[in-house]
Amino acid sequence: MPEFGDRLKSGFEKFFQTAVKKNPLKAEYLLPDVIGTLLKERLCSVKVLPTESKWFGMTYKNDKNGVAEHLRELINDGVYRLDLYSDLTR
Repeated sequence: MPEFGDRLKSGFEKFFQTAVKKNPLKAEYLLPDVIGTLLKERLCSVKVLPTESKWFGMTYKNDKNGVAEHLRELINDGVYRLDLYSDLTR
């Protein structure tokens, strides 16, 4: 079975050729939709991990300041490092 990233890439190419052509300002390639399709086709499984953390995200330009502030708080609280990838080895 191809890796998840490969499936995302091929799905994005199809999405870009269809949905973006139809409605370039509103088309969104949403990860939950991709995973939902893979689940329906029985091409993946998903493990949901419990967390007390609050979800936040950025969809619109106006979301940027709130997301940036929330990330600053998480960095200041030691939840994230300023360099998110500093603990990864290559």
